[in-house]
Amino acid sequence: MTITSFDATAAWLGPRKWSALHRFGGDQGELWVEIYGDGGDGPGELLVKSRPVKASAVRTPPNRYAWVPFSFEGTNTILPAGRHWILLRQ
Repeated sequence: MTITSFDATAAWLGPRKWSALHRFGGDQGELWVEIYGDGGDGPGELLVKSRPVKASAVRTPPNRYAWVPFSFEGTNTILPAGRHWILLRQ
């Protein structure tokens, strides 16, 4: 799991977000992104979850990262302005 926060200055709605990833190991399993509201000192309530991406779809050259799309299509989620937390899960 990887976690980071970001501050949105306006409402946000998007069907697809990208993350720079590098596959270090095998190609089994799936990855997905979860976006949480701010809980004060860390993540609060889960707001939206992306569709999963198969680990085998993360193709990176040696010692390089690649942009991987995560789809939020069909969620109809609008994030209000403020701090949010992004978690990358597997």
